[in-house]
Amino acid sequence: MQELEKGSMLARDTSSKELRLLKDAFGLSDEAVDTFHGLAMHLDVMTNFDWSSTCLGSIEHWPADLLQLVHIMLLDPAPQCLFMGPDHILIYNVAYAQFSGSRHPSIMGQGIFKAWSEAVELNIDTFSFIDSTGRPYIMNDFNISIDRHGFLEEIYMKWTTIPLKGPLRGYLCAATDETTMKVTARRKAMLSKVSASCRGIRDMTSFWNTVLETLGTNGKDFPFAFVYSKLQGVDNVYNLESILDSDQPSDLLPATIDLSTCTECFVLVLREAEQFFNPVPIREVDGTLPESIIQLSTKRGCGDRCAEGIICPIRRASDNRILGLLVVGLNTRKTFTPDDKGFLQFLMRSLGDLATNTMNAQETDRLAQQAATQQQTLIKALATTTNEANQISAKWQRLVKTMEMVDVGFYEFDLEHNLVQANEAFFTMSGYPRDERNRSREQIIHPDDVKVCDELWKRALAGEHASAEMRYKFHEGNTPVDRDGLDGFWVTVAIVPVTDPKTGEIISISGCVTDIMPQKRRQNDAINRAQSAERLRASEERFQRFASNALCPIMIYDSNRKLQFCNHAYYELMGFLPGDSRVWDTDWSTLLVDEDLPEVMDKWVETIRTKKALQLTCRLTKPWTAPDGTKGPTWIVAASYPEINGDGEITGWVGVAFDISQTKWAETVQQKRLEEAVEAKRQQENFIDMTSHEIRNPLGAVVHCADSILASLVDMEGLIKEPTTPLSPKIRKQLIDIYDSSFDAVNTIISCSTHQRRIVDDVLTWSKLNSNLLKITPSLVRSSAILQDIRNMFELDAAKVGVQLVVQQAVDGLDSFPAEWVMLDPGRLTQILINLVTNAIKFTREESTRRVTVTMGVTSSKPSLDRLPIDFVPSTTAAADMSDSEWGTGAPVHLYFMVEDTGCGLSPEEKSKIFARFSQGSPRTHTKYGGSGLGLYISRELVELQSGEIDFASQAGEGSKFGFFVQGRMATCPNKGTTPVLRSGRLSKTGEGLGQRYSVLIVEDNVVNQAVLSKQLRKLGHEVHVANHGGEALKFIRGSRHWLGDNSDPGGTSKADTPLDDTFPASAAESSADDRTTARLSDLGMRPVSRSSLPELSIILMDVEMPIMDGLTCAARIRQLQDEGEIQGHIPIIAVSANARSEQVGEALKCGMDDAISKPFRIADLMPKIERLVG
Repeated sequence: MQELEKGSMLARDTSSKELRLLKDAFGLSDEAVDTFHGLAMHLDVMTNFDWSSTCLGSIEHWPADLLQLVHIMLLDPAPQCLFMGPDHILIYNVAYAQFSGSRHPSIMGQGIFKAWSEAVELNIDTFSFIDSTGRPYIMNDFNISIDRHGFLEEIYMKWTTIPLKGPLRGYLCAATDETTMKVTARRKAMLSKVSASCRGIRDMTSFWNTVLETLGTNGKDFPFAFVYSKLQGVDNVYNLESILDSDQPSDLLPATIDLSTCTECFVLVLREAEQFFNPVPIREVDGTLPESIIQLSTKRGCGDRCAEGIICPIRRASDNRILGLLVVGLNTRKTFTPDDKGFLQFLMRSLGDLATNTMNAQETDRLAQQAATQQQTLIKALATTTNEANQISAKWQRLVKTMEMVDVGFYEFDLEHNLVQANEAFFTMSGYPRDERNRSREQIIHPDDVKVCDELWKRALAGEHASAEMRYKFHEGNTPVDRDGLDGFWVTVAIVPVTDPKTGEIISISGCVTDIMPQKRRQNDAINRAQSAERLRASEERFQRFASNALCPIMIYDSNRKLQFCNHAYYELMGFLPGDSRVWDTDWSTLLVDEDLPEVMDKWVETIRTKKALQLTCRLTKPWTAPDGTKGPTWIVAASYPEINGDGEITGWVGVAFDISQTKWAETVQQKRLEEAVEAKRQQENFIDMTSHEIRNPLGAVVHCADSILASLVDMEGLIKEPTTPLSPKIRKQLIDIYDSSFDAVNTIISCSTHQRRIVDDVLTWSKLNSNLLKITPSLVRSSAILQDIRNMFELDAAKVGVQLVVQQAVDGLDSFPAEWVMLDPGRLTQILINLVTNAIKFTREESTRRVTVTMGVTSSKPSLDRLPIDFVPSTTAAADMSDSEWGTGAPVHLYFMVEDTGCGLSPEEKSKIFARFSQGSPRTHTKYGGSGLGLYISRELVELQSGEIDFASQAGEGSKFGFFVQGRMATCPNKGTTPVLRSGRLSKTGEGLGQRYSVLIVEDNVVNQAVLSKQLRKLGHEVHVANHGGEALKFIRGSRHWLGDNSDPGGTSKADTPLDDTFPASAAESSADDRTTARLSDLGMRPVSRSSLPELSIILMDVEMPIMDGLTCAARIRQLQDEGEIQGHIPIIAVSANARSEQVGEALKCGMDDAISKPFRIADLMPKIERLVG
C-alpha cells in the first residue's frame, strides 16, 4: 500500500511538473489558466498525451513559432484548431473541444483524417484547394448535428482554413458559431410566411388550417402541431381544427373536448394554459403528450422522436379572450432557451393579432349577411303600405349609409334629445346608457366639450351639416390601454339633420362618431417626445454645469483611454494647474504609483471583458502631506462605468474619483493605536499573571504551614486528652486553652488565605471576561458530587460563624429529569456556587436566625417557576456552542440551583446594581462585610456563558434567594479508573485511612514551599524527594529504577549548558535523622548499585515556573525520553502553578503533564489527584 501511495504521489508530482513545463512552453500565466474556464483541464489533456509518438515530436522540441501560435489559439474563446505536419496532426483549443463533443479528448494529437473519418473527402478538397491556390478556404453555412450534451444538437458553423507559411507546415482553422443567427432567420422567414398566408382569410377554420400548413414548412422547429379552437358562446368546449400531417385528425384526438369533464391525458395542461394565459409544457414523461402525436413527429424535420411540446393559448387582442389552443412540438436538436421562449411569446402575439383580424372580418361578413337579410325583410314590409314604405325607405337609406362604415358609431336623436336608434359601436365608444330612464347627454360628454356639442346641435337644427372633434368621458368599457396618456375618449362627430320628405321639416338629428384615439395617441406621443427632448437638453445643460463645478473629480474617456472631458476638480486631484493642456495628452496610467499599476490594469482588462462597472483604490504619484507632517502619495478611490453602443461595444467610460488620503492616513493612525492598545492589553495580562504568581507563592506556604500546625494541634489534642499522659490538671487546662486559641488562629489563617485566593481567582476571571478569552470546557461530572463538594467546602466555615448549612437535592416534580452523569464545566459551575454561598454565609452570620440552604435539581428544559420562583435577567453574553463534539451527543439537560439565606436582604436601590461590575449593594456593604464587588458580576457572566440565566428575589430584613441554571448534556457512566471525573470527599487531617504509601518527587524552586510541602507529605507517611529545578529532576530520574539509558545527561544538555549540582543545598536536601527517606541526588546514579535498591517514583509534583529549566520543558523532555525508551513506564506528573489561567493549565497538559493544581492548595485538595493518577 505504501508503495502504491508513493507511486501515486510520484505520478502527481510528475504530472504537476509536466503541466508547469507546458504552461511555460506556451507562455501561459497561472492567472490566465485559472481565469479561462476549462483551460486547466484542457492543458491536462495535452500534458498526458504522448506527443513524441507523432510527427511533431515532444513539445520541448517544437519551434517557437508553433508555441506562439498554440498560445494564441488556447486563449481564443472561439473554436480554433491546427493541422500540423505531413500527418495533419490535430491540436485544438477549449472551444473546439466543446464543439467536438464526445470525440474529445481522444482526437487530441490524432491525424485529421482519422479524427474525422466521415469528412475525409471534404478535408482533402479543402487542403487541395489551399495548396493549389495559396488562398484561405472559407466554408459558410456548415450544418452538422453532433452529440455534445447527451443528444444530437443542430449547429451552423462558418469555417475558415488558412495555410501556415514559413518553416511551419500546416493549416490554422477558425470557426464562428452561426447557429443562433440561422435559427432566428429561419423563424423570422416562417413568421413572415404565416403573416402573408393568413392575410385576406375571412373565416377561422381556414385560418387555423393555414397556420398549421405554414408551421409545417419548418419541420425542425415544429416536429408536430395541432390546434383546438374555442367554441364561441360555450365555456370550456373546444373543437379539433386540424393536426399537422394527418388526413383524419379525429382518429388521433377527440374531435370535441370539454375541459371541465374530459379525461384525456392532455386536458389537464390544456386547462392550465386556458386559465393562466401562459405557455404550458406538454411532455411524454409526465403522461400528458399522446403517443399518437409522438409517432407523427418522426415523419418530420430530422426524423427524431419528439417527446416534448408547448401549449400556446391564442388570445384576441381586444379583450384577451381565448380563441384557440395551439400545441406545437419543440426542436429535438436544440435546448429550450430564453430566446426560444421569447420566440413562442412573439408567435402567440402574432397569431393573436392575425386571429383577431380574421374574426373581425368574419364578424363583418356576418353583419353584412345579417344586414342583407334585414334588407330583404324591409323590402317585403315596404309592400304593405305606402306611408310605411316611405318612412322605412328613408330610415333604411340612413341605416345603409351608416352601416357601410366599419367601426363607426351610428345614432339618431329626436328633437327632444331622446335616442331613437344607435348601433353597437356608438354605445361602445360613448358609454351611453342603454337604460332609457338614465339617459343624459351630460353623463357621457367630457365637461370641456359640452359647448362643442351644443354648438353642433344648434347648427343641425339650423339645417347645417357639421362635424367636430370632441371627447367622451372614459367609462368601464375602456381598457387601461385606451386611457393611457389621454383624458377622454376622442372621436370625430358628424351630425346631419333629418327632414320629412313631404314637409321638409327637421324631424330628428342623425350622425356618426369615428374613433380617432390612435391619431390622438400618436399626436400625444409626439408632444411627449418633444417635451422629453427638451427636458433631456435641459438636463444635459444642467449636468454640464454640475460636472464642471462639482467638488469631486469627474472625467470621461474614450475606448482608448484618451480623456474627452474633465472638470476643475480633476485638474487639482491629478496635479495639473487649471487649463493645463497636458492633461488631455496624459495617459492616466502614468499618474499612478508603479506598484499599483499592475493590479489596476488587470482590473481594467477584466472590466473590458465583462463590461461591468469598475471600482478601484490606488495611489497617485502626486505627493500628499498629512496633518502630522508625514508625506506620502495621494490615495484615491475611483469608480467608472462603460458606455456601450447598440452592438455591445464599449465606446467610452464615465467616472468619478475621490481623494481618500485623509481617510487612509486616519486608518494608519487607528491601526497604530489599535496595536498599541493590544500591546497594553498584553502587558496588563502579564502583570495580572505576575501579580497572581507572586501572591499565590507565599500564600501556598502559609496554607501548608497552617495545615501542618493544624495537624500538630490535632496530635497535641490527642495527647492532652489521653488519660495516661502525665500532666497535672492545671497544666492540662493550660494546654487545652493554648490548643483552643491556636486552633482558632489556624482556622482564621486558613479562612483568610482561602478568601485571598478567591479574590485572586475573581480578578483573573474578570480579566479573561474583559478580554473575551474565557472559554467553557466541558468534562464528565457526577451531578451529586457537585453538592457534596459544596458541603465539604463550606460546612466547617459555616459552623465557625454559627450558620446552619443545608445542602439538598430538589424534591422530584413533573419537570424533574434523572441525570446521574452530565457533561458540563465543573470548575466554572463551582466558582458560581462558591461566590453565592460565600455571600450567603457572609450576610447571614450576624442575624438572629442563621441558615443557608443550597438546592440542586435537574430538568430537561428551562426550570419552571415552581422550581425557581424568580424572573431571570436577560442574557447579554454569547453562550458556548454545545453542538461541538467535546460536549458529547447526550440529551440536553438543565441543572438549576437555589441558594437561600436568612440574611439582611436587599433594598430596591441595592437590587438595581447587584450584578454590576465593581459594585456592591451600598457603600456600607464593603465597610461591614468586605469584598471586591466582582463576585456576582462574574457569576452572571459565567452562568450566561453556559447557556443559562441568573437572578434573585430579596426583601430588606427577610433574606435573599439567588437562583440560576446552566445547560449541559447527559452522559453515560464511565469505566472505572479510565476517565478523570469530579469526585467528592476530602482527606482527613491526620491521614488516617491511607492505604498506600507513595514516593513523591517535589520539583520546586521556592525553598519555603518545598520544605513545608515535604513535611506535610512525610507526616502522612509518604517518601519525599526534592529538586530545585527541572534539570535536577531529570538527574534524579537518571538515578532511579525508571532509567534504562546510559549515564549521559538525560536533559539533552551538557553540564556546561545546565549547571546540575552534585548535591542539593541544605534547604533542599535535608540530612537529619527524620529525613533519611530523602535521597541525595549525588548518590543516585554515581555509585554502582543494584536496580532494586534505586528509588522508585510514584508521582512528580512539578512547579511550572523555575530557573535553569522550567516545568513545561522538563515534562516535555520526560515524555520524550519515555517515547524513546530511555525511561521505563509512565511517571504521572501534576503541574503546580501560581498562574491559575486555563491557558497555562492547558499548556501544561499539552506538554505531557497529567493534571494541574494551582497555588495555594491544601493537602486535602492534593491527595485526591494523587490517588486518581497513581491508584
